[in-house]
Amino acid sequence: MKLKGIVCLYGPMGAGKTTFVKGLAEALSLPEMAIKSPTYTYIREYITPQHSVYHFDLYRLEGKPEVARNMVLEVLEKNPDLLLIEWAENLEKYLPEVRTDIYIQIKDENAREIRVEHITSQNA
Repeated sequence: MKLKGIVCLYGPMGAGKTTFVKGLAEALSLPEMAIKSPTYTYIREYITPQHSVYHFDLYRLEGKPEVARNMVLEVLEKNPDLLLIEWAENLEKYLPEVRTDIYIQIKDENAREIRVEHITSQNA
């Protein structure tokens, strides 16, 4: 499977954003064990012969949207296949105009509700 684009993940702490990324990595045949939360490094890079995937965690950049934007712009220059952004709300007004937003809501300890929206420049 070949995916291309930007995916922004929203949800409270513990909702399963990184777990979602692990599942997506498995679907792409990326080594699932290699997928770790980039909370302290901000970004992790997963490059295989088939895919270039960049996984951001912007949790610690709350209130610093310009810093988050610059990090994302630097990676976009590499023309990645897939850019996954946890805590994308910390980009504020700098969110890419074309993207897929995924909202994960905790229903209970073992259940989540997921809503997916495709954003284009017309409805950004």
